[in-house]
Amino acid sequence: MRLISQMPETYKVALLLSLETGLRISDVLGLTFSQVLWSAPVRERKTGKTVVLDVPAYLKASLWGWWLDRQRELVFESKKAPGRPVSRSTVYRWVRRVAQAEKAHVSPHTARKIFAVERFRESGSLEQVQEALRHDRPETTALYALSDKF
Repeated sequence: MRLISQMPETYKVALLLSLETGLRISDVLGLTFSQVLWSAPVRERKTGKTVVLDVPAYLKASLWGWWLDRQRELVFESKKAPGRPVSRSTVYRWVRRVAQAEKAHVSPHTARKIFAVERFRESGSLEQVQEALRHDRPETTALYALSDKF
């Protein structure tokens, strides 16, 4: 969490959404306010699977303020390309910059792994984690859920 706190607000919220929902950062960056605030379905880019997000109240509260200020549909809209989301590579560069300063080995995908580890600790069930991550194979889920052991 210390690393996330050092990020610019936009990227911090994107990483927190990944951490809290288990979505890949590429899916987080394409989110609309309807999907985050009003539970509209999200279609994952990699798998094509659909999910309705369970966004924690503290993030919804922050995002309400953003929506009221910006009155646009994309949560993470690019400043350089209005109407398009912030690029995944931009978030990776920021994470790498902060991680290098802290001598940490993390990427935006680390948030998805932390989500899996925490879910597994809470439930003790790989099946529940597999469902939450929408993985097809339990072996893949095990790599995520037990990544703190490696």
